[in-house]
Amino acid sequence: MPKISAEQAEDRRERIIQAAVECFSANGFHATTMRDICRAAGMSSGAVYGYFGGKEDIVEAMGNQTRGRNESAFLQAMGRENTGEVFEELLKAFFEQFKLPEGMLGTRLDILLQAEALRNQKLEGIFKTGFGQAHQFLCQVVKKGQAQGELNPELDVESAAFVLMGMVPALGLMKTFFPRLNVDDYIRVVKAMVGGDFAVKSEGAGPKPAG
Repeated sequence: MPKISAEQAEDRRERIIQAAVECFSANGFHATTMRDICRAAGMSSGAVYGYFGGKEDIVEAMGNQTRGRNESAFLQAMGRENTGEVFEELLKAFFEQFKLPEGMLGTRLDILLQAEALRNQKLEGIFKTGFGQAHQFLCQVVKKGQAQGELNPELDVESAAFVLMGMVPALGLMKTFFPRLNVDDYIRVVKAMVGGDFAVKSEGAGPKPAG
């Protein structure tokens, strides 16, 4: 059997991953078989198993790709001078994707795989690793904002990071079930909440005098 180049091997590996994305998105993780993935990739089972030992290994590869993209986005955002600019970068990186069909396909896949993770310890570990990375980066964002006097120093850093992190899957979930949801409007609301403009500030508002 002729040897293939590293580039060809990587192309085949990516072909398998994309085939798995299609199969998992259409049928879910549990119902998809390795045979289904082989068929979708147009490769023999021997060739596919030469790259991945099973479905969980493919999901782990997907997770590694996602963490790599996320790390690049976070590092680019953290290079900005103030917290407002950091948030602008993060909004572009993580919210704009929901305007695209491929972004919504990824969201559907996440929902299906996260449901499976409730009963599959390996998948649970993969998601916890990814969530942990995102939370760690957002903790850095909050700490930086507090140190620069741009975020409330009394807020618990970990809790603030969890709230910010939760806004992304919340958009994906709602957009999945309510396609009419306007992503730009959602982003405006998020900016208002983070910037303190969500509630109307009435001058002189306060408790009314007794009597």
